[in-house]
Amino acid sequence: MEKITRFTPDERENLTAYLDGELDEKIAAEIEQKLTRSEVARREVDILSRTWDMLSLLPRPEVSEQFSRKTMSMARLENRPASWDWYTSSILWARRVGVLATWAIALILVAFVGYLLTNRWIPEPSRQLVEELPLIKNLDNYREIGDIEFLRQLEKHDPFKDKDEVPDAAN
Repeated sequence: MEKITRFTPDERENLTAYLDGELDEKIAAEIEQKLTRSEVARREVDILSRTWDMLSLLPRPEVSEQFSRKTMSMARLENRPASWDWYTSSILWARRVGVLATWAIALILVAFVGYLLTNRWIPEPSRQLVEELPLIKNLDNYREIGDIEFLRQLEKHDPFKDKDEVPDAAN
């Protein structure tokens, strides 16, 4: 039983160049040897050859002048010098750092504004205790009073106030 031989990925990449006659003699000879030994390889080349033949039957699209200019400018960019690559990559890096810094500053700003808003609007439980401290200190005395009627009578007849004394405006 004969061993089935297939093309390697590198050889498969060279098949179109082989069909067009663009390969050097050594690589073309290797492909031809594999074709003579393997029915699977011959079938693969035959399928590829028929596919190229079918593609040649399709109508060729007409392209605009603008498309040609863009394609040529992109091709020129591919052949640019190494210093251009460094310059372009440094600009791209600086742009990315700038975007990242902008997002970080925006995030910090939003967090700070959120903190300020919640600090002002959400009451702190201990703040109420501090504000009501005088009431809490005298709570036992207020409980002994009983009801508000006693306080009204005390206001009318204040035993600690001298009627002859006039309050000093300086105090």
